Amino acid sequence: MTANQLFELLVDRFNMKTPKSLSDPEYKDWRTNLREPVRRRILEIFALWLENYLLLEEEPHIAQRLTDFLSTLKPPYSSTADALIKDIERLVRYYHWLLIRSLNNMSCKFLDFCHSCRYVGF
Repeated sequence: MTANQLFELLVDRFNMKTPKSLSDPEYKDWRTNLREPVRRRILEIFALWLENYLLLEEEPHIAQRLTDFLSTLKPPYSSTADALIKDIERLVRYYHWLLIRSLNNMSCKFLDFCHSCRYVGF
């Protein structure tokens, strides 16, 4: 299974349809005991994927899709979604900083190499 497929399955599961022909008490029971826990767990899975499984590093294209999905959520999920969006933004800044830092280090090493080459006659 690809990361895109997993993402789609999680979003589809989050947006699960209400079963047809439920009475009012059955609907409330379904919503309380199935839909709400499933939705909370899916948001937890996205958080774990983001923090522990290097989503941005290994599947950066999904970050925008996840941000778009999270930005559509309404209460009671919007506060969790907002926190996840902030985590994505923080991680993007961190990876950007790492990239700039490694490019700077490469430039310094290259300049050191060039400077060393002058001493040996290149």
